Amino acid sequence: MLPIQIRFPGQPFHWLKLRGSSSQSFKAPDLGFLNSTRTISYTPAAYADPLRPQDGARQLKIITGGNPALQPEKGKVWYGGAVFDLAKITRGLSFSADWFNFKLTGRSWTYNTPAYLFAYFPTGSSRQFARRARPISYLEATPNNVAAYITGASISSWIYRLHQTRWGDFTFGVQTTRIDYYGFDAGVGAGPVNNADAGTSRGGRQCAGRLEKPEIWSGRLGGLQGSLF
Repeated sequence: MLPIQIRFPGQPFHWLKLRGSSSQSFKAPDLGFLNSTRTISYTPAAYADPLRPQDGARQLKIITGGNPALQPEKGKVWYGGAVFDLAKITRGLSFSADWFNFKLTGRSWTYNTPAYLFAYFPTGSSRQFARRARPISYLEATPNNVAAYITGASISSWIYRLHQTRWGDFTFGVQTTRIDYYGFDAGVGAGPVNNADAGTSRGGRQCAGRLEKPEIWSGRLGGLQGSLF
């Protein structure tokens, strides 16, 4: 991936810090998707042309292999957040909230089942016609830039720091991540399907919590200097 990034830090107030970034990237197609040997075979079963049902069912020629016309996959990421210094409430306490969105488009995907090709790409690049009204000459089941992934999430953190105490410096933190959107667009015209609720028993979005900082204590104790993880 070759990224293009824009970032902005900001601190409009002494108790508030703003942060954010936006970036774009792309990934060239894999050589195997571009240059794999193309082979010709026939469908194992007979299929009827959905645009010419009067022709009846027949076995169809199908071409598999690489697609030299593949385009790069493209990615876009934006991120924004804020850090609140809550020292007026409790010294050393801070809270942060962040949001991010990731989208990958033009993902290479291969449909090699005639039923999918007929249902979702009846006149697209997967079928070759001399004219629309003429019978199918062959089906092309090669990679195409049709799929997309979309992810959106929010992250919140509480951090509590104690500095220069008798026993050293202490840092405690808790972080919660909420997956608001986790979608896959198969490129068949139905749009992305949000799977953020998958695996949850409450019907809500996926959430996860963890300790934010592995280093809980650092300082000197009895003439020895060290850290506690």
